[in-house]
Amino acid sequence: MASTLAAAGGIIGKALFTKSVNELIEFLSKKTGNKIKQWNTERKIETLYQKIHKVRKVKTIWQIDKAVDLKSFYVDSNFLIDEERKTVNCIEDFGIKGNILIEGIAGQGKSIFLRYLCAEELIRGNYIPIFVELRRIDQTHSLRDRIFTAFKALDLPMDDALFEGLAASGKIIILFDAFDEVPEELKLSVITDIEDLASNYENLKLIITTRPEQSIKTSSLFAVAKLDNLITDEYAQVIRKLSQGKKWAESLLIHLKEKAAHIEELLCTPLMATLLILQYKSYKKLPDSLSEFYDTLFLALLQRHDGTKPGFRRQRRCPLDDTQYRHVFETICILAKKSNQQIYNQKTIYKITEEAIKNCNVEANPADFIEDIIKITCLILREGVEHRFIHKTVQEYYTASYIQRKPESWREKLYTRIKIKKIHIHWNQELQFLSEIDKYHYNKFYFLPTAIEFFGITIDDLKVGHKPSILSVSKKQLKDLIVGVHGFPPRFSFYVPKQNFFADNFTRLMIDPFTRYNHPPDILSKNIVDYSEKIITEFPQAHFIEGIERKNKLSGKFVRIKFSDLIDKLPYINEILASCQNYFDELFEEASLMLISMQDADDESLLEGLV
Repeated sequence: MASTLAAAGGIIGKALFTKSVNELIEFLSKKTGNKIKQWNTERKIETLYQKIHKVRKVKTIWQIDKAVDLKSFYVDSNFLIDEERKTVNCIEDFGIKGNILIEGIAGQGKSIFLRYLCAEELIRGNYIPIFVELRRIDQTHSLRDRIFTAFKALDLPMDDALFEGLAASGKIIILFDAFDEVPEELKLSVITDIEDLASNYENLKLIITTRPEQSIKTSSLFAVAKLDNLITDEYAQVIRKLSQGKKWAESLLIHLKEKAAHIEELLCTPLMATLLILQYKSYKKLPDSLSEFYDTLFLALLQRHDGTKPGFRRQRRCPLDDTQYRHVFETICILAKKSNQQIYNQKTIYKITEEAIKNCNVEANPADFIEDIIKITCLILREGVEHRFIHKTVQEYYTASYIQRKPESWREKLYTRIKIKKIHIHWNQELQFLSEIDKYHYNKFYFLPTAIEFFGITIDDLKVGHKPSILSVSKKQLKDLIVGVHGFPPRFSFYVPKQNFFADNFTRLMIDPFTRYNHPPDILSKNIVDYSEKIITEFPQAHFIEGIERKNKLSGKFVRIKFSDLIDKLPYINEILASCQNYFDELFEEASLMLISMQDADDESLLEGLV
């Protein structure tokens, strides 16, 4: 019965898709002439449908031998939109008319959801969905290049004139996956290109996925929809979907309820539920913490099936023990991080592996080692000539694990450089892992120095509880924050300079009322525009100005102002500061407690009489 319904759905989907393409062809024929006629064949439309449909095929950490249909394991995604939790299965479910920025933490399934959305919109036939992986943008391939490549991969010819017509048609939706995986040095120009698309083509629907705290969030051209965690027992749906049998799944769920209720709160994302299944199959035990999930993962996969098939061991190509395999893999992870790439060709991945083997002082063939990681652990995927990590968090955890093994002096230099160079966003997930597995050194060399710098105080001030005012800290931290105000009701664009980790979080709390969901909140008034006309300042980066000015041609009058110049003049600034007060107070208290903890850890009195 299920297969019959699926087949019926497929037939209906093709019919709706064909209707949508034919409507698009009719719309474009007047604009492009013969260019669009080559789309207009039944065979061409069928091929196009099938190629877009393939976006549903993915390789997963639990199914490594072949790509599987994501609908076989997909569970509903829930979003927080305007403080309301919504289940979203299609674009209309968002309840947002404009462009959408999907924000989610690691492992929540952003990419899987976007692929699911692409497949659903294909079946519904309202749009022709185009899926674009932003991680493929580099110095030689711009955003538009990648969009055109996505069309060409569907056997659709593309040039600027044809794209203009498509964008104006209202029938195209572009799904941009993983803004956070764009190289740091290219993010500003990519934001400019994306905002140009959003401004210049009002009928073009854009949806972007990203991790939190990315600069794209400050764009007023996108409404933010936050992926919500799994709540209550929603993780059970994931376990039932991924388990091979109902009996096994129910056994695991009973074990969780009766003997391991303490880790239920960790099962807040589909990735965590997936890792739980993998580890339970191997060890018949449950981890106690988030870090333990990842810490035991490598061995669980390297010895895959050992726990369920006594005596069985997958043949390995390299003469290394389990610890050596892990150390080489950790070194590959940090060298890959250093390369600043997301996708690696065969030459690059072999070179990284060769260097990792040499670094670990072991004997192994790079090609054989990579083959073992791909075939046995699946932590690196190979697709044609391209290689990538199965999930970004895998690379991030084992990079953190490598750091945790290094001498204290090495770790101190790394933490200090991240703080001084203000590149915490690039290291955010690794720092989160290190805060668990390298807690002492993380707190000593990163957390405390960063917090003290944010408050603008000394260690002695912290010891005696001397807390500065939130207003004085705001003026200091926001002195280089530039606000662009355009239109009425006013809309806002922000240039956020590099800051330290806590200043970054604080700044985003301050500007959130101006950017949230692209709706002018109650606190905004014409006073902002009137006052900002008196203090026009320049953006510090010319290419960012260029993007804003191009957008400005469609937006009318545009004024720029320093937020610190505006802060004393806004009658509602106290409301904004009050909304940030809890973060401010909690951070100061946490830093104070951390200092006490560090002093206790460094107390040498315990050594007296011990040895």
